[in-house]
Amino acid sequence: MSIRFQGLAPYRQEIHSGLKHFSRHLCLIVIVIAVGVLVGWGSAIPWLKSGLPGLPAMTPNTALGLLLAGVAFWLETDKQSQGRRYAWQTSFSLGLALVCLGLGSVNLLEFFLHWDTGLGERLFPQWAAQVNPVSRGRLAPNTALNFILFSGSMWLLYRRQYHRAQVMALGMFYIALVGFLGYLYDVEPLYGLGSYSTMSLPTSGAFLLLALAVLLRYPDRGIVAILKADHAGGALVRRLVLAVGLVPITLCGLILMGQRQGLYSSDFGVVLLCVSVVLMLSLVTWWSGQVLEQSDYYVSFDTLTGLPNRRRFEQQLSQWMGYCRQHNHLLCVLFLDIDRFKYINDVLGHDLGDTLLVHIGQRLQQLTPQGSLLARWGGDEFILLLPRIHDLAAGVAMAEVILASLKLPFQLQTHNLNISASLGVAIFPEDGEDLRALLQKADLALFEAKSQGRNTYQVYSQVFSERVRATLQLENALIKALEQEEFSLYYQPKISLATGQVTGLEALLRWDSPELGRLSPGHFIPIAEETGLIVTMGAWVLRESCRQSQVWRRAGLLSVPIAVNLSVLQLYQADLLAQLEQLLATFDLPPSLLELEITETAAMQDVDYAQARLHQLTDLGLSLSLDDFGTGFSSLAYLSRFPLKVLKIDRAFIAPLSTSPTAQAIARSIIELGHGLGMRVLAEGVETDDQLAYLRAIGCDEVQGYLFQPPMPAIQAEEFLQRVAQAQGMYEDPLS
Repeated sequence: MSIRFQGLAPYRQEIHSGLKHFSRHLCLIVIVIAVGVLVGWGSAIPWLKSGLPGLPAMTPNTALGLLLAGVAFWLETDKQSQGRRYAWQTSFSLGLALVCLGLGSVNLLEFFLHWDTGLGERLFPQWAAQVNPVSRGRLAPNTALNFILFSGSMWLLYRRQYHRAQVMALGMFYIALVGFLGYLYDVEPLYGLGSYSTMSLPTSGAFLLLALAVLLRYPDRGIVAILKADHAGGALVRRLVLAVGLVPITLCGLILMGQRQGLYSSDFGVVLLCVSVVLMLSLVTWWSGQVLEQSDYYVSFDTLTGLPNRRRFEQQLSQWMGYCRQHNHLLCVLFLDIDRFKYINDVLGHDLGDTLLVHIGQRLQQLTPQGSLLARWGGDEFILLLPRIHDLAAGVAMAEVILASLKLPFQLQTHNLNISASLGVAIFPEDGEDLRALLQKADLALFEAKSQGRNTYQVYSQVFSERVRATLQLENALIKALEQEEFSLYYQPKISLATGQVTGLEALLRWDSPELGRLSPGHFIPIAEETGLIVTMGAWVLRESCRQSQVWRRAGLLSVPIAVNLSVLQLYQADLLAQLEQLLATFDLPPSLLELEITETAAMQDVDYAQARLHQLTDLGLSLSLDDFGTGFSSLAYLSRFPLKVLKIDRAFIAPLSTSPTAQAIARSIIELGHGLGMRVLAEGVETDDQLAYLRAIGCDEVQGYLFQPPMPAIQAEEFLQRVAQAQGMYEDPLS
């Protein structure tokens, strides 16, 4: 049997609710049975009292007790129903259960102590002449015991002791089942005690239903929770519970039937019994095989993607390592992690994130060579085993193929998602001679790939271990820096090449650590993005920029916008618009004085979502610019859909501008593209006169860089703005 892409057990929250309602409906059936019996006594209809003609009748006392028990459990409620309703329902329910306890206890004491309280005749004197003259309307001992067990389970449910309550319900179930089987097999000792009293067929059925109602009332608690558990044990119990219940009952019936017919006195009867037993055992064996295969799937496969899971991968890896060690083969492990997957779950929802993981698994599976093993390690991590390779080049080639494949967009619902991945590559036995060591080295290589900017792969090197320790130290220092406010903002002006005027300032984050010294943003920003700390840092930068803008505006020094970089996680935050509206209102800041810069990579993560979000930002009156243009994998068709005002050429294309014809061609193309889309084009990182001269010649609108002014702390920026104000907004051109 092929088991692929099957989900876990269907006992979700909706099923839980359905089972709870079903348990209450079982109570209604019990109430109907009890009322029917009482009507049978009142109307002298024998089959209503006994269920079937010729069988013992249910006594009126038993019918009354079952009626009270059904109503008591119908009124049982959980503590989610608060207030007055919960109080009266619980009190009334427990009161009825207490009556059932008294009824059962009195009748059980009468049986064991040979008392005769006359309770059976006193409750229904009008029917006293019709009841058994020996039992005189008293309950059967097993019936009385079941009422006591029911009352105890009700009290335990009230105390939220679900396990004990369900144990009592199981006792009630088995007692009723014995009586029911007595009628099924026509074995009177199973349901009666001589001439004293008997548990009638309706009584057995009613208590079976009542016990099931108690067991199903809280299907996610106690001992019955195993039925909905999402693991192999739960699957095994769900599959075998019917076989365990039906097979012994069926075999017992066959044996009793054959014995009564005298079949076992002949050879034919004995052979027939053996064949029947073999047939039943064969069916159980076949069913068990199906169950074990299903259970093995739950244990060894990821139920979301259908791929082998971590446990199965480690088993296979261990076996392949032994084989490769024996035959002197190499083995490669590729550890893969989806870059910035957390934002998809946080912003677009876990359902869409799960769907994306399924599609990623399918795409990777298509790339996996025959004889290799792809598994889902957990979360957004996958792992690939390449056995019997000749050299490292095979693993590197596979990593490059995977990265190229994942660059193709995923179309999910209304979202067009562009993702990237980071991979770590480790080789056996060079990087590790045991399973744990090899996996650790692959994980370290993955960590290095992510620290190098993601969307790449790294082959393990001993140097990585030292880098990981340094990175962890930096991460801890970053958390401390947020708590102790060690960050500050520097400001760098943007200059118009046409007029020489200052067109804006860009706010740049700086960190002066007492322990590590001054750290460049390129050193700590990637770690902040990876850990999610970038959201807190970004919120602080936005607030501090707005506050400083208010100070300079009130001093009459600022009439141009301050640009703030938005991270990927910030751009897709659900409450980003509310945050910005609150900041603008708090600092009485015109939207025209705040500019937001987004990176090309952030915009292309989810084009449709980004387009809608960027239009929402422009509707607030904010201006938008695209930072680091040319470093991602954007499409010109998508770019035209974004409401951008400024296109910023990345400094990577500006640095070699004086000597590289390729860089000159790229810069010229970006400027022509920006102008064609109605955008201003800004070159950042301008540091030499030659760069400035060429940018002016090809029509660049604005520049920013150390040639004009390095980033300045707020105090120096204020002095700079004062000088600019005295010069009537003009800035001295380095080439003038």
